[in-house]
Amino acid sequence: MGASIGYEVARRLEKAGTAPLVLIVSARRAPTRHRAETTHLRDDAGLVAAVQALGGANSRLLDDPEVRSMVLPALRSDYRAAETYRPGPGTVSCPITALAGESDPKCTPDEAGSWRDHTTGDFTLLTFPGGHFYLDQQAPAVLDVLKERFRTLTAER
Repeated sequence: MGASIGYEVARRLEKAGTAPLVLIVSARRAPTRHRAETTHLRDDAGLVAAVQALGGANSRLLDDPEVRSMVLPALRSDYRAAETYRPGPGTVSCPITALAGESDPKCTPDEAGSWRDHTTGDFTLLTFPGGHFYLDQQAPAVLDVLKERFRTLTAER
């Protein structure tokens, strides 16, 4: 969901005359790549099962009833926002870098690649081994790529 929020913030910043240096999105298909998803409508057990099926390192915390009762309302709201988000018309002019796990069932590399349609600037798609939570195993590689991306962008300014 952070990618969608970042995209909307970038659009608003550009309208206000302050374009971001770059928009980096991760594990999220482009806003126009819709799927009919209803995870947010599942009962609690179904929502927990969907989250755990994605294989995140911390998803087992949802096995604890206390943690589950604290987290589920926010998690359900996040799913609702992500599954029902539809962007308004327009694009951004800042470059977009999209990151994706090679085997992510929620965002295929092709779906992540569609972010190129949402910028008039440069577009870069980077894929990494792993699924939706590819960052759990690929954090050092992702950080190296991001550091280089920022170095390049700031040197161009």
